[in-house]
Amino acid sequence: MSHWSFSIGDDSVAVITFTSSKKDASLSLAVVDELADLLESAARARERIAVILLAGEGGSFLPDADRAEISRLAEGVEMSELSGDPKAWYRAGESLRSLRQPSVAVIDGSASGGACLLALACTFRIASERSVFGPVDLSLGIVGTHSSAHLVRLVGPTIAAELLLRRSELDAPVAKQTGLLSEVLPDEGFDAQARQWCEAIATLPRETVFAVKQAVEGSTATSRDDILATLPPNSRVPTFR
Repeated sequence: MSHWSFSIGDDSVAVITFTSSKKDASLSLAVVDELADLLESAARARERIAVILLAGEGGSFLPDADRAEISRLAEGVEMSELSGDPKAWYRAGESLRSLRQPSVAVIDGSASGGACLLALACTFRIASERSVFGPVDLSLGIVGTHSSAHLVRLVGPTIAAELLLRRSELDAPVAKQTGLLSEVLPDEGFDAQARQWCEAIATLPRETVFAVKQAVEGSTATSRDDILATLPPNSRVPTFR
């Protein structure tokens, strides 16, 4: 059973929505694998898609990663003990980064843990007034990923270190002040206003949008190996590729 819905509107905005209604839902490797597949499909449909919107439903964003499975992955268990591709998180993050189309994390609620990592990998993040961003969790292996590089680029090294080491949470207005969010919209009518925000980008000339996205990503590209090289010897960092 799929945990995501995928639609393309007449406005050239593609919407990928997490649809699981379970209270204990989490982003397992299988679920993230599905997302990576959808992102790769969207990348191939750039004639129809100008912007990709990533969201949850029912007044929420995305759940956290499946912590138990992440622990098993870090321990090097057999593939048969995992729900999906061990490289699923890397695939999803790399797909968001390499898309020609800009992606928008539409956050209504909490963006913490695994949800925070996916939001950081998007081109833009917009949120409702009631939303909370963070904490960013070191145990998920963010150090040395594109998400950690994006975090430093967005907020600077001091605030990035605080978010990573102090497990800080930021409410939406503060997150916008730090540069984590592009926009904060009213809670009432948030979904419709978020869609309009994306539509404003989709109305621009398609090749211009793609060129800007590529230029921005190219100017901020950071090698994972370069980041990992700065860590102390024998540091335990889960690897997702």
